[in-house]
Amino acid sequence: MERRCIYCGQLKPKSGLIRVARLSNGEFEVDLDLSKRGRGAYICKTMECLAGIKKKRSLDRSFRTNVGTDIYSELEASLTEYPKPPAMLGGME
Repeated sequence: MERRCIYCGQLKPKSGLIRVARLSNGEFEVDLDLSKRGRGAYICKTMECLAGIKKKRSLDRSFRTNVGTDIYSELEASLTEYPKPPAMLGGME
């Protein structure tokens, strides 16, 4: 099943995106295994999309509330866990 990145609008398989979930208690959490219940917003696994959602406050718009700054730190930390594609490593073309 495909989902759309809230920043760039690209359709990708769920496995190619990171999900931010709004839980039933109103808290926000990065949902790396895509299993948490609640409303979700999907973001590409790129620093460009992360920077874009921070600048345009896309998560705030998607959830219609202020998500706070902690979630962006969590997203950045989770992005560093993913290996970079070969084209970004340099020397490989």
